[in-house]
Order: sequence, then structure tokens, then C-alpha cells
Amino acid sequence: MRRRSGCGTALVTAGALALPPFLIAPAHAAQQPPALELSAPRLVASGVAIPLKGGGAAPNGRVRVEIRIDKRWRGLAATRADIQGRFRRAVRPRRLRSRYVLRATAAGNATSKRVSVRSRPVLLAAVGDINLGDGPGALIDAFGPRYPWSGTATALRAADVTFGNLECAVSTRGAPVPKQYNFRGRPAALKTMATYAGFDVLNLANNHTGDYGTRALLDTVKLTRGFGMQAVGAGGSLASAAEPRKITRLGLRIAFVGFSSLLPASFYAGPNNAGTQPATPALIAAGVRRA
Repeated sequence: MRRRSGCGTALVTAGALALPPFLIAPAHAAQQPPALELSAPRLVASGVAIPLKGGGAAPNGRVRVEIRIDKRWRGLAATRADIQGRFRRAVRPRRLRSRYVLRATAAGNATSKRVSVRSRPVLLAAVGDINLGDGPGALIDAFGPRYPWSGTATALRAADVTFGNLECAVSTRGAPVPKQYNFRGRPAALKTMATYAGFDVLNLANNHTGDYGTRALLDTVKLTRGFGMQAVGAGGSLASAAEPRKITRLGLRIAFVGFSSLLPASFYAGPNNAGTQPATPALIAAGVRRA
């Protein structure tokens, strides 16, 4: 097509304009809410509350915990989720069983997968007086620190908690105090009680922990704890000696305290001196309350 103008003639060519194709996004499916989730420990001690946690509930929504009994689901507890849909709840079934099957339900017929929790008693192994010095000490020097436990270590390690009464000082320091019998063991023998024989708690409240004086007694407390065991019944003061020590196994918390009613009375701790906790009725009652 020609177009005239006052300045001349211009040639204008018109053609079809190629427009880019329109991009049409596919329709998205409606977003699904997160699935309701429930988790629990696989094994707990008999009779303890079972700690549960989960997610996927409606924000601030109500969550119901159910237990499977006689092929039926029964309500056990209820809780409310937080703003993010997470929840926690400890439940304690009324009847002791070796296995519990649990699930969570929420609004909109949401149901979690079932979880199975086994339950059993906590096994406590306890032994009497343990002397790592004197005659046993000579055998340890001759045959090694595992020798006293060669016939019992497997059974002791199989327990959830193993407790014993350490009837000697354990130190490389100190001198024997004036008394008929004085016992002192080597630190390596004490360490083996933890690493090989599986001891968890040692009572030090007796008539031999102080056999080599205050420094050796304090070494015994420090070494026992340093090797990963709990020491009860002795310390740098009466308050320290009386402090309960706690161990948790399978959700069950067990507290230990130690007392001695044996002489010499000079071994007893005081407000400002190291020693053992005497077994007076008042101290025993106070220790049980604190535990």
C-alpha cells in the first residue's frame, strides 16, 4: 500500500502479527492437610506414664488418644494441639499389660497409624559388701581387676540398674586410721566395676570408706562418679552425703540414699566436714522425703 505525503511517497507493508501463545497453568489439586501422626517409646517400665507426641492436627484442635482393648478402641485421654498442630500427652493405662496399642484421632475423622508400646518391670540387681583391698586386692593384683567379677559380670550387666555397697576406700593417698581393719582398693579396680561388671550406684555409707582418712574418702566419692557411677551416703559435708542420687530407666525414676549406723562415729559427716551419713531416724525420714 502506497501513502502519499507532502514530502514524497512511502511504501508501507502490512502483514500478520505473530502473537506469542498464551500459557495456561494446569489446575492444582486442593492441598491435603498433613496426616495425623503419633509416636511413643517402644518400651517403658511397668506402671509408668507413656509419653506421647504427634503432629498433623488442626491448629489448636482437640486430639483424642485411644487404646485397643479386647479388639475395640476405647478413649484413654485427650489433649489440645498447639498453633502448629503438634501435641504432647502422657498417658497411664489403668491396667498393667505387657503391650499397649494406641492411636490418636482428631476432627474430620483423622486417625493416626497405631503405635505399639511394650512394658516390663525394671530389673534391679543388688549385691552386698564389696572389698577391693586386703585379700581381694591381692587377687586383683595377681589376676587383674576383672577377676572378682568373672562369674557374675554377665548377670550384673543384664540388670537395668546394678547397686552395691563399696566397703573400702579407693585412693592412692592417705594413711590407715587407728582401727582393727583397714581396707583400700586401687582406682583401676573401681573403674572395672563400672566398665565390666556394670555397676550403676555404690553406697559409701559404711564403716570402711573412711579407713584411710578424709582425702581418701573424698577420692573415693570423686572416682566413683568420675567412672560413671552414682555415689551415695558420703561426701564433703553432711548435706552432700545426704543428697539423693537418681537414675531413670525406661521412664521409671529411682532414687538412692545411703546411711550408716556403724562405728566409728568419727567417720560421720557434719555441716562442715566430710564423711558418711549417719542412720538417725530424722535423717532417714528427711532422705526419703527428698528422694
